Amino acid sequence: MSARIEEPLADAASWADWFRSQIATLPLLRQTKRKIDEAAAHAAEINIHQLAEAVIGDPLLTLRTLVQLQERKKGETRELASITSALMMIGIQPFVRQIQALPTVESILVDSTVALKWLLSRVARARKAAHYAHDWAVLRRDINAEEVTVAALLYEINEILLWLFAPKLMLLLLSLRKRFPTHPIEVLQRKVFNTTDLELRDAVIARLNLPTILKELMNPNNEENPRTRTVLLATRLARHLSRKGWEHPKLESDIEAIEQLVHLNRELLLRRLGAPYEVWPRFGVPVPPTSESADNSMKGTATP
Repeated sequence: MSARIEEPLADAASWADWFRSQIATLPLLRQTKRKIDEAAAHAAEINIHQLAEAVIGDPLLTLRTLVQLQERKKGETRELASITSALMMIGIQPFVRQIQALPTVESILVDSTVALKWLLSRVARARKAAHYAHDWAVLRRDINAEEVTVAALLYEINEILLWLFAPKLMLLLLSLRKRFPTHPIEVLQRKVFNTTDLELRDAVIARLNLPTILKELMNPNNEENPRTRTVLLATRLARHLSRKGWEHPKLESDIEAIEQLVHLNRELLLRRLGAPYEVWPRFGVPVPPTSESADNSMKGTATP
């Protein structure tokens, strides 16, 4: 079991310092470790793009890899937020050897199934946001879609780290949110952690020396930038779908904003998002002919 924080630290900088001290032994998901171990069994056949895809599916491993990249490129002025570039710089074999020595999230939280459940739910949400962000970046012909993907994946890294290292405080925050549902979340965050999510995100990016482009892409005050808007809308949609599925009351405004961002016909957009046919009328799109609806119901309409 890793070190745990039972009492709030002094401020955002103190939290960021503590997270930085844990980077070398930061765990990865069991599923990620299994994928990389299987790839290592056929070392001569490891494909760097497949390995990068496995890393980007794991927010904690993505964070650790970016920190390694920044440490290795000291003295260079060009910033990189690409996992593929990081793996090329670190080297596939050294990277795989490091991974094999790391613990898994599941082994660290073996004594706290509730915290593990919440952490994994946040990982799933981050993955979904990253999927959307990448898809929309490609539609927008973004010259570096991977930066946008990584920013969306790491947007909620604070919560993932806090569930990993300070589960009791996170449970306290949940309790306070239920008890005071009308209180601004920032007020409750400061009461529990002596900081807010936004302050902590900026502190983590600075202390871990992450590329400043990530700060720009995750900054709500920078929403006029289409790349930042891609990250924020992807995160927003993933959050809403994870809470109430396609019944969430704010989805209409989400879909309208995404439509304006990617300039895609609404029907095509709903198809791309995997929206079930029964909710289409809610967004002003008629349900397709019966034959197509029946065919779709047999195939399933799971959101990617």
